[in-house]
Amino acid sequence: MAKRILAWITLIVIGALIIAMIVSAITGNGYFLGFLFAAIAVPAVLYVAFWIRGLIEKYHPKDEATDESGEGNVDKGSKN
Repeated sequence: MAKRILAWITLIVIGALIIAMIVSAITGNGYFLGFLFAAIAVPAVLYVAFWIRGLIEKYHPKDEATDESGEGNVDKGSKN
């Protein structure tokens, strides 16, 4: 679910940057190149961030066997 929310936020940010870039180009103010750079750089940075997050989750999965103390699902020396 978190990935979908981040994806929607990313799409909204990219769309806002493109709209701002078009408005800046029409009105002729000096922010056009800044918006152009941001429209290129923001998706690239977010892609790299999502890619690194996927690598981290792939090679370091969350251990579901840990208990509240963080020691893992180990035998604590119970006596028979």
